[in-house]
Amino acid sequence: MPSSRAVVQKVVGNSPSATKSNPRHTLSRKEILRGYDAFSTIYKKGKRFSTEHLFCLVAERHSLSLQHLPDEVPVIAGFTVSKKLGKAVVRNRLKRLLREAFRLNKNEFSHTCLEKNTQLLLVISFTNLEGIEPKKIRFTAVEIEMQELLFRISRWLKENRKN
Repeated sequence: MPSSRAVVQKVVGNSPSATKSNPRHTLSRKEILRGYDAFSTIYKKGKRFSTEHLFCLVAERHSLSLQHLPDEVPVIAGFTVSKKLGKAVVRNRLKRLLREAFRLNKNEFSHTCLEKNTQLLLVISFTNLEGIEPKKIRFTAVEIEMQELLFRISRWLKENRKN
């Protein structure tokens, strides 16, 4: 008789989330933008998109001279929060919220990039938080704005990038 651990592993292996029809919501190290050169280049040459509280700079990889970035992922994102928003604890929480919202909503956006045969580099930041205490920002609000931001970028990509 198999142990209970083996039964649990078998059930998890056959679960719908383990199949190809339901994509996994992961954010690997390869999908996170790192390095001063990458950020500064995107800040200089990126196209700007924004929502009420989020700001994003977008650049196509082929137009930049960043050789150290991986080729196999369609979207590489970096997350920043201004020091004006408080202490490191608060800023790190806001970056975690940004990463989580992006992780959960990136699959459809990645498919758009694959369809258009392009690799995008994103820098996503919090902005315009006047009147809002950063500690009180909730994940649902961040996720809604992230969805809107990714939708705007997808629409721009579909309109401006002929395949």
